[in-house]
Amino acid sequence: MNPFIFGEVVKDASFINRKAELEAIVKDLSDCQKMFLIAPRRYGKTSLLLIF
Repeated sequence: MNPFIFGEVVKDASFINRKAELEAIVKDLSDCQKMFLIAPRRYGKTSLLLIF
């Protein structure tokens, strides 16, 4: 069985190893910086922002 979730937004328990990315988002947004989130499809961009 594949432990990865594909095709839907990943929830808290399954969304791991993104602490540095979340800290960078919080810092940039708290400093009123513009932020562009660029990655290929299915790399978790939506999940990263919704977990924030």
